[in-house]
Amino acid sequence: MIVVTTPLVIENLLGGAGDDSLTGNAAANLLVGNAGDDALAGVGGDDVYRFEAGWGSDIVTDTGGAADRFDFSALALDLTLTLGSVTVTDGTNSVAHADDDIEVLVGGEGNDRFIFTADGVELAGGLGTIDGGLGIDTLDYAAFSQAAPVTVDLALGTATGVDGVANVENVIGGDGDDDLSGSDVANVLLGNGGADALAGLGGDDVLQGGAGDDVLEGGDDDDRYVFEGTLGEAETDTITESNLASGGVDTLDFSALSASEDLSLFLYAIGPFLAHGDRELAFTNPERVENAIGGAGSDFLVGNAAANRLEGGAGDDGLEGRDGSDTLLGGAGNDGYHFATAVGVQTDTLIELGGEGTDLLNFALLGALDPVTVDLTSDAALAAHTLRTVVTGAPGQALNFENAFGGSAADTLSGNASANMFRGNTGDDTLSGHKGDDTLEGGSGSDTFIGGPNHDTFYLSASPAVAVTETIVEDAGTVRDGGAAPGGVDLIQFLGAFAAAISIDLSLPAAGGTVNVGVELVDSAGDDGSAYFENVTGGQGVANTLRGNDAANELTGNTAGDLLDGRGGADVLRGQGGADTIVYDADDATNDGGLGSDTLRVGGATTLDLSAVSHLARFETIDLAVDALGQTLRIESSEVVDLSDTNVLKVTGTPADGVNLVGSWTGPSVVVIDATNFNEYTRDGATVDTQAGVAVEMPALSPQPAALIARVARRDRQGLNVVAVDTLFAVRGRSEHKSLPRRRATPEARQPAVDVALRAVHVDEINPLRGRGRRHATHTARTDIVLYDR
Repeated sequence: MIVVTTPLVIENLLGGAGDDSLTGNAAANLLVGNAGDDALAGVGGDDVYRFEAGWGSDIVTDTGGAADRFDFSALALDLTLTLGSVTVTDGTNSVAHADDDIEVLVGGEGNDRFIFTADGVELAGGLGTIDGGLGIDTLDYAAFSQAAPVTVDLALGTATGVDGVANVENVIGGDGDDDLSGSDVANVLLGNGGADALAGLGGDDVLQGGAGDDVLEGGDDDDRYVFEGTLGEAETDTITESNLASGGVDTLDFSALSASEDLSLFLYAIGPFLAHGDRELAFTNPERVENAIGGAGSDFLVGNAAANRLEGGAGDDGLEGRDGSDTLLGGAGNDGYHFATAVGVQTDTLIELGGEGTDLLNFALLGALDPVTVDLTSDAALAAHTLRTVVTGAPGQALNFENAFGGSAADTLSGNASANMFRGNTGDDTLSGHKGDDTLEGGSGSDTFIGGPNHDTFYLSASPAVAVTETIVEDAGTVRDGGAAPGGVDLIQFLGAFAAAISIDLSLPAAGGTVNVGVELVDSAGDDGSAYFENVTGGQGVANTLRGNDAANELTGNTAGDLLDGRGGADVLRGQGGADTIVYDADDATNDGGLGSDTLRVGGATTLDLSAVSHLARFETIDLAVDALGQTLRIESSEVVDLSDTNVLKVTGTPADGVNLVGSWTGPSVVVIDATNFNEYTRDGATVDTQAGVAVEMPALSPQPAALIARVARRDRQGLNVVAVDTLFAVRGRSEHKSLPRRRATPEARQPAVDVALRAVHVDEINPLRGRGRRHATHTARTDIVLYDR
């Protein structure tokens, strides 16, 4: 240890590695303790206490002098220098000085912080000066309360609590209404509480007002305005960018906001507007702020006419660059990129990394004369419309976008391998999902949907009061190895109420044509296609026309009168409410008319035996007048009751068509339905009305309870009575049948005669229904006919 008391002829003392005690004299001494825990005393004069690497824990006592100095300029450490009783530390080494008579503090080469510990604290009674030295140094007034506002002007070298300041870049205010100004270098100004005024002047400054109604002015160069949460305190911050000379690019930074605070930012607005929480923002020159960074919440950032860079950050963000060639970064979360009509030629760049969520391109604001083309496989032309091209930030990023909305024009939206969701909105749009389980919603207009090999869903939205035609194309131009069917099951649904009719055609056209829903056309092999299962659900409000294909379609109508045509395959057709029409196909699994008065349309020379089919339900009309080929309908009374909700079945047709009424029916009587004559037949609570001109065949007529037939006998040509199973019916209002067991007649009995005895009825004619001629009885004034089955 060295103990030195300097005589008057020695000014400077340099200690060694030990714990030294160095005491100066009345002269201006230089005291350097070096290593060890030293005790330094200046006594009198303008002394300099210099500290070098590894100085230890030193104690300084100074009792005189007007310009005593702590000098740390030889150190490359980040120092904390606390004013009041001056203490200095780098975290390991320290200096303590109990009195307030050090007039000059000189920082080192590191990033030093000069801390004012309480309201009104000063260096040397306000006469001291601070020199930050090299590095990025800070004046910290965070301990000052509202009672002691802070004023700092780094350009002028003035600051509260000192007589001068130099080589300091940053300032932290207190809770008062502080006035902090920077310099021509890059400054960081933090206002903390109070209504602060921060001015960056020159340099790339960072301004953070903190709580309170702050006024922030960046000045020249590239400035950043930083905001934190409001903590429930209402405030209005005003941002001023008044100097255009340097062409700086300025940024609003809300990255410190938590996920619970959603940000709404409009760089084009003068304001004030509510940005987040209880904070309002106002711009005096909004066009001079270019960039914005969102927080962790769901933010909506809108640019201005400048070339903006908008970063959403975490959360489900919405970004809209507006005019200018903008750069938009959604970040993590499900982000939406929004575009309005462009007023000048511009190229917007979108940056989306993989795994950052499901992202949307939204062109819903475009007008009817501004169609957009979207291609989610193209980095160079992700989207394009009048005056604007949208590109990605790097090759391959187009595949990180999944969804797109069109505008009011005839838009073209084309997807990628992801599960795309497209909405055409108004206009005659073309939506192509390609691979992936895509969802395509056409909106109003006559739209074209192009699906793919996976599970696609097609939504048809409510249209204006005009009829539209939707074209559904599935996997057009795709060739499948071996013709294997894809696993996709597609669904078509209607959204909302329709004001006019809508038609959907799912048919398979000729080879080389458009391939519609559920059908694959392999042109190269000459194949006419393979059918896959598709579903269609009709919309509400108006009649739908739903046509299937060779697949097992499921077509479902709505509450209006729909037309459902399965067109081959084991289809399930349900009319639901309204007066629906369903086209009959024997291969269908279900034909259900639903509520309302429904029609089953039968064509193609079909013979329909209602007792032989089980997939029909709830029809009140069967229409045979589909073509001129001639249809035949076989009806029993029980089928009428089972089929019709009203127990009445109306049959329409032409003279080429026929109806076979099985069993004994009463009629016909003539009825008029919708100004058309019908012949009405009844039996067992069932009613059949056949259109006039349709041939009606009745092999048997129902018996009446009164016994009219007295005797039935059948004999061969030898006059021998042969017991028969034949049933005979007397008509003209009252009828009955009588059956006898039968045994085979002798070989000679080829043309047996029939003896019939009727009470109160004279028989004129005997007609073998399946037989080979007629047998006549005695003629009377009124003609009666006996029909018998041979």
